[in-house]
Amino acid sequence: ANYSWSGKYLMEMYSKLPFNMLLRFPKKTMNVQYARKNDVSCRISTAYERDTVAWFRTKAKCELEEWVATSRLSYKEYCKELTDSKIVVSPFGWGEINYKDYETFLSGALLVKPDMSHLDTWPMLYKNNETYVSYKWDQSDLKKTIRNILNDYEAHKIIAENGHENYLTYLEPEKFRNVFCERFESLINK
Repeated sequence: ANYSWSGKYLMEMYSKLPFNMLLRFPKKTMNVQYARKNDVSCRISTAYERDTVAWFRTKAKCELEEWVATSRLSYKEYCKELTDSKIVVSPFGWGEINYKDYETFLSGALLVKPDMSHLDTWPMLYKNNETYVSYKWDQSDLKKTIRNILNDYEAHKIIAENGHENYLTYLEPEKFRNVFCERFESLINK
């Protein structure tokens, strides 16, 4: 899907006017080197029926609320904040993977989320200290992780750049077609 700022609107238009031209991947993304005025973004909802779903987000909100605003924004304001932020914290919700992860990769910000090493994804988007930075599931090191990044943000930009470029690779049909075919063939040959 298209998780850029325009993707939501394109999908709404597609639901009313099902023209395939509306189903496109984002072409324009934010450069990682863009001057970002916000240190951290963590806009999350904690209103879930199940405590198990809300736990990670509630805990992150408690850890960060004195430091950074966590309340929801309008979609337009939210997208603007992502592109203006150096770091985006994306705690688990209904699962480990969130739309916010994709939005963060597209925005060029550095994705910070609970450790994903227990999960194999394909495409492989989550490589700790390569495409994102992890923190412990109990969130005991969340603030420390963020401080470490901010204290040496220039060195951490390469991780944001890697996450950004890695994600974009899978949005380019010509490149991804070959990667997909090779992956599919390797699975068949096992």
